[in-house]
Amino acid sequence: MVGKGCSNSGNFLESIKIIGRHDKIFATKLNDPKKNTTHLSKCVQNQFIVTMGEYLRRKIISEITESRIFTLFADETKDGAKIEQLSIGIPIFKFGTNMIQELTVRLKSAEGLEAASLTKMNKD
Repeated sequence: MVGKGCSNSGNFLESIKIIGRHDKIFATKLNDPKKNTTHLSKCVQNQFIVTMGEYLRRKIISEITESRIFTLFADETKDGAKIEQLSIGIPIFKFGTNMIQELTVRLKSAEGLEAASLTKMNKD
């Protein structure tokens, strides 16, 4: 909860603070003495989220390409609100470590569990 007397600024801003602890350039932008130049407007936040999503997508594709051995799975479960949630993952074989790493590539509420609904959802 974010409010007066609360030290938590919300998930996004807390994540940004963590990044700032490990990146000097990022920290400089966050700690700018001018309060109107924190670079944390809604527009900048959205741009950051899109940029990180693109980075993660490229990273996942790179890891799948390097692995050469992978598969795809889909699994569903009900969350606390009794809404079906579908997760799609790609386990890949990491040659350097001889380990299997599971990459979750999508989490989404499932409208139905029959084949036609799941197929439509995965095409979207």
